[in-house]
Amino acid sequence: MILGLLLDAPAHGYELRRCLAPFFGAGTPLNAGLLYPALAKLEARGWVTKRSVRQERVPEKHVYSVTAAGRREILDWLGRSDTGERPVRYDFFHRDPLLARVVFFRHLSGDRLRVMLRDQVAQAEARCDDYTQVRAGMLARKADPYRIRVLDFGLRYHRLRCAWITELLAGLDRQRRPSPSPRRRRR
Repeated sequence: MILGLLLDAPAHGYELRRCLAPFFGAGTPLNAGLLYPALAKLEARGWVTKRSVRQERVPEKHVYSVTAAGRREILDWLGRSDTGERPVRYDFFHRDPLLARVVFFRHLSGDRLRVMLRDQVAQAEARCDDYTQVRAGMLARKADPYRIRVLDFGLRYHRLRCAWITELLAGLDRQRRPSPSPRRRRR
């Protein structure tokens, strides 16, 4: 991500942190202790250069730019069909923490489950509303169409998630859930 942002335009650390912040959760901000060591590694590999810019009354800032070698590296990475991920059969399971909980929902009371699922629907709807507003802003400023398409993916994902959770809620209302069964011991 850092190299890609620098491919768009040279930037200093604060600008990079601001651009990357939406990709990290509120509980895991991208702090200087993560960003600057990553920039140092990119610089050590010869993929970026650092230029110091003097400022009045404040410390100088370092502006990072992609080198020709860094440009080749990012373009090579962008053009690969292999994502570098190790294939996992149920990869979707790891991408949404709710799914790990759904597997054990039979142990929750119906009322508690309904409250939690309604909260999940509200969160997904709020995310959809946010993405819709962001998308409108991107269209208005004629943002990169590929970045808009990535946002579209997120919007579709959360709409699907909302519909799926709504179906879970409807299923609770249609059928009486069986009581949790005691665990059987293996012989």
